[in-house]
Amino acid sequence: MKLFGRSEKKESENYEKQYLARYRKQQKSKQKKNTSKNKKDVEIELDEKNQVEVKIQKKEPESLSTKFESVKQEYNVTIKNLMDAKKVLSGIKEDIQKSNSEYADIISKTKLARVELLKTNNELQKKTEGNAKITEEYKKQNLLTEEISNSKRELSEIKDEIKKYNSELESVRTNADNSPDFKKMREEKEKLENEIIQKRKDLDSGFRELKFIKDEMIKSSKSEGTDKIVDAASAVVASMNQKLQTTLTELNAVKKALENEREHQKKSGKLD
Repeated sequence: MKLFGRSEKKESENYEKQYLARYRKQQKSKQKKNTSKNKKDVEIELDEKNQVEVKIQKKEPESLSTKFESVKQEYNVTIKNLMDAKKVLSGIKEDIQKSNSEYADIISKTKLARVELLKTNNELQKKTEGNAKITEEYKKQNLLTEEISNSKRELSEIKDEIKKYNSELESVRTNADNSPDFKKMREEKEKLENEIIQKRKDLDSGFRELKFIKDEMIKSSKSEGTDKIVDAASAVVASMNQKLQTTLTELNAVKKALENEREHQKKSGKLD
C-alpha cells in the first residue's frame, strides 16, 4: 500500500508540472502578441497572471488529491468486487465440478442398471422359455400317461374277453369230449393213425427191399439171372405202389372225416 501511495503522489506531481508548463507556454505566446502594449499594462497583466497562477497552484493539488482518493476508492471497490466475483466464480466452478462428478456417477450407475436390467430380462426370457418347455413336456407326459392308462384298460378288457372265450372254448371241448360221436371219431382217428404207422413201416420195408434189389443188379452181370431180378424188382415196386395208393386213399378219407367233424363242431358252437 505504501508503494501504491508513493506512485500516486508522484503521478500527481507530474500532472501539476505538466499543467504549469502548458499554462506558461500559453502565457508566453500571449506575451509575444502584446509586445506593442505599454510596460504598465504589461506589469498589471503579469501581476494578475501571477495571482491567478498562485490560485491555480493552491486549488489544483486539492482537486487532484480528491480525484485520486475517489479513483482509489473506486479501484478498491472494483478490486473487492473482483475478488468477490472470483470467489463466486470459484464456488460456481466447484459446484459445476461437483455436478459433473455427480452426473458422471449417475451415468455410470445408469449404465450398470441398464446392463443388470438387460441381464435380468435375458434370464427371465430363458426361464420363461424353460417353463414353456417344461409345460410342453408335462403335457406330453400327461398325454402319454393317459394313453398308457387307456392301453392298460383296453388290455385288461381284451384279457377278460380272452378269458371268457377260453372258458367258452373249454366248455365246448368238455362237451365235445363227452359226446359219443366225438369219442367214436377219436377211436377211428387213433385206428387210422395206427394203420398209417403200419403202412409207413411197410413202405420202409419195401424201400429196403428195393435198395437190396438195386445192389444185386449192380453186382450181377448181363445174364439170364438179371431178368429175374428185374421182374422181382418190378413186382416189389408194383406192390409198394399199390400199398402207397391205398394209404393215400385212407389218409384222404381221414382228412375229410376230420374236416366234417370240425364243421359240425363249429355249427354246434354257433347254435349254442
